[in-house]
Amino acid sequence: SGLNQISISEAIERVGRLIVDLLALAGLTSESLVRTHAWQFLELGRRLERAEHTCELLITTLCPPTDNGNPICEAVLETTDSLMTYRSRYMNLMRLAPVIDLLVTDETNPRSLRFQLDRIASLMKMLPSVEGPVGLDAIQRIVMDLRYQVTTADPTHLSETGEDGTLEHLRTLLTNVAEGLPRLADAINARYLIHTESRQLLTGTGR
Repeated sequence: SGLNQISISEAIERVGRLIVDLLALAGLTSESLVRTHAWQFLELGRRLERAEHTCELLITTLCPPTDNGNPICEAVLETTDSLMTYRSRYMNLMRLAPVIDLLVTDETNPRSLRFQLDRIASLMKMLPSVEGPVGLDAIQRIVMDLRYQVTTADPTHLSETGEDGTLEHLRTLLTNVAEGLPRLADAINARYLIHTESRQLLTGTGR
């Protein structure tokens, strides 16, 4: 095929180096950037992206019927950097409800869905007061609705399987949040980031 072939071990090594570089970038972002509005938007985008990725990951891995629940749970915890946290709380006893709690509803886990939504709500309070085509109240309502769905969810209920083995309650919650996040991102963009473009299009000058 003409493409360079690499071994699995070399691919893993390359991915490992990439992860280290990305962690270094995240550290610079967290510890070295001045907390201006630019940083707030950067952090807001990061939290929105992580929340969306978490929803997609859990919908794909935890929700479908499976006979290999424990290995899948462990892999998901490893992927989300939450395996050590889980083991510190529950030892090696792998159970679905605690996994869902840690990754979805836990307010203390920096990788959980709730943590992202809580952080988004805090960041929204720090953004400048500006006029825009989308009202701040409308944006806040989206944030409050998404947070309410997650904070009121019961991990035990979310871990219940249907007749076909699917985690329907979890899928419904994650799907609702995943569908709400792009609406939130679009509303933030419309209010803060694309005013000039919108005016040009409305006046017919943006050709």
